[in-house]
Amino acid sequence: SAWHTASGGQGGQYTWTRNNDRWRPTYNWARWYPNLEPGRYEVLAYVPERHSTTSDARYWVSHRGGYSLCPVDQSANGGRWVSLGTYRFRGEGGEYVSLSDITYEPYLSTHIGFDAVKWVPR
Repeated sequence: SAWHTASGGQGGQYTWTRNNDRWRPTYNWARWYPNLEPGRYEVLAYVPERHSTTSDARYWVSHRGGYSLCPVDQSANGGRWVSLGTYRFRGEGGEYVSLSDITYEPYLSTHIGFDAVKWVPR
């Protein structure tokens, strides 16, 4: 019941939710799993134009070297692709990008937009 959909974003529809100030048993999260050949890729996340008011969306990138936290100010990047960095990937199917609604901002004070992620060979 905490997930909402809206028209717009990449592909015509995206998902959003309100934030949690800390880990709670009912927090929301999503993961994007790419189908990649081994190699080096820049990872980009699309921030929807609406329902993206958090200043601390905390994307996690799982890659060959481990995990990288990539905070994104969604409130300043609506309607844009934002780089989460360039990494090496094994291409074995277990690597991903993850985003949750935990922002450490005051409880239910912001929105987090969940839309598209892409991997661009570099």
